[in-house]
Amino acid sequence: MQGAGLYLIAGSDARTGDMELSAPGGSVFNSATADAVVSDGCLAFYLGLIIFPSTL
Repeated sequence: MQGAGLYLIAGSDARTGDMELSAPGGSVFNSATADAVVSDGCLAFYLGLIIFPSTL
């Protein structure tokens, strides 16, 4: 199993699906709700992806 995850910072106008994390075997998009709000009002979205060996 392999995994990757990161926070992406976007402006306050970010919408569902604006950001994508992809790797061979899968992809994930941001949701409508941010995971955190940064001090300047920007939005932080966490995108995480787990890939199992059968898809590598």
